[in-house]
Amino acid sequence: MWEINSNDQIVTFLWGIVLGIALCILYDFIRAALTVKRCGKCIVFMADVFFWVITSFVVFVFLLARTNGELRGYALVSIGVGFLIFKLTISKFISVIFRMFFNIWYKILALIGDFLRRTLDKFYSAMCYIGKICKKSIKKCLKGSKKLLKNGWKMLYTRTRDNKMKEGQKETYEA
Repeated sequence: MWEINSNDQIVTFLWGIVLGIALCILYDFIRAALTVKRCGKCIVFMADVFFWVITSFVVFVFLLARTNGELRGYALVSIGVGFLIFKLTISKFISVIFRMFFNIWYKILALIGDFLRRTLDKFYSAMCYIGKICKKSIKKCLKGSKKLLKNGWKMLYTRTRDNKMKEGQKETYEA
């Protein structure tokens, strides 16, 4: 049988308050990310599910570590108290800081995205230009080779398997 004394309960209560504060910071972080870039209901729903999955896992691990996996009311109350204390006091200031961070972050990402788009557009234009030049060169090369075959190498150009060679001509094509 595992015992818990009052000193362990006080330490667990204080760590629960710290955990509640940390969860409130995570909540404010997610909310700031969603409010700076206006998101649809589906994204907000998925963010809420993400928050609650993380929260339940962290609380489970906390209860496992501090109370040996037993569900204790004072531990859950301490997490709620920590969350509420932070939410009612410092949360407004932290939310403003997070929003400023996300505004700057989104602007930096927009600049990087714009730079990449312009660079890729220039690269695409250059590749199209090179492709046109190559296409013209290949056409000229094919025309030249066709002309060469017609003029100088009539046997090669016009001979088929069924044509018979004239007397005195050497065979230049074998199938």
